[in-house]
Amino acid sequence: MKTKKMLLMIPFLFLIMGMMNCEKKNNLEIFENTAKITYSGPEADGCGWKININEKEYHPINLDDEYKIDGLSINIKYNLLPSFWDCSQWTIRKYQEIKIINITKTN
Repeated sequence: MKTKKMLLMIPFLFLIMGMMNCEKKNNLEIFENTAKITYSGPEADGCGWKININEKEYHPINLDDEYKIDGLSINIKYNLLPSFWDCSQWTIRKYQEIKIINITKTN
């Protein structure tokens, strides 16, 4: 009798463990850095607005128009997303995407 109850509980345990694992994947780490906004239009590579953090460029998925100034120095809090943005104007380039949580201009 106890064996049957244990066998019935196993699927529920896997379900609970699976739900806990999904919740961990949705909690992205928050990073904070100084950065620079860069723009490359059609005359360059056509990849548009990017954020340069520690000499690496990322594609922001939610950059407000107020910050679309080439060369603007910023302080930024962001999530590093697992997705990549493809820029294929002249060459194929992939930029990891970031989601901006907070952004301010530096003095």
